[in-house]
Amino acid sequence: MGCNDLPDDKGGGVQQDYLEKLVEQLRLELNCSTKNREQQWLLCHLRANDWWIRQVDARRIAKKLRLTQFPKALYRDVYVWLPDVIGRVALRLAR
Repeated sequence: MGCNDLPDDKGGGVQQDYLEKLVEQLRLELNCSTKNREQQWLLCHLRANDWWIRQVDARRIAKKLRLTQFPKALYRDVYVWLPDVIGRVALRLAR
């Protein structure tokens, strides 16, 4: 069995698809032209939850991302690291 015999990994798993949609949504929300709070629902969630998306919230978030909702056990906690955004929030709170 050589490398060519292995299946192509074209389809991501539940978590991989979820992460890709999260990144896509964050890019949209961080775009300078997106200023509406309703359009920035994910950033609002992250700020309110110390930059975490917990497993218990994953199915609700997946629904908002228009993904098929799978059993909660297939999702993992996600920490979102956005140093520029987190730094700006911290500066505003320090004032």
